[in-house]
Amino acid sequence: MTTVVSARIQLHRDSWESYLAAAQIIVPLTRQENGCVHYGFSIDLIEDCVVWISEEWESEEALMAHLQTPHISHFIALAEGMQILDADIKKYTVSAVGGF
Repeated sequence: MTTVVSARIQLHRDSWESYLAAAQIIVPLTRQENGCVHYGFSIDLIEDCVVWISEEWESEEALMAHLQTPHISHFIALAEGMQILDADIKKYTVSAVGGF
């Protein structure tokens, strides 16, 4: 089954640039991982210092392997030192995927 992650992260202005710089490093590395269908960060057009993360993985196992990679471990360690004001992260298990 496909696993999808959707996250909304709100950062303090002082952490905004550092977070984006760190994200730019992990996106291309993650997109090369086995089982990664889609991985992207988007800047909210209305809310300041809000980023949306969307991920699609071939399986739960692929997502769990992703979370153990050195680049993600490093990113998480960096993010723990940043001022994250709010984080809403949801994981979905999808039984069917089709065009819209």
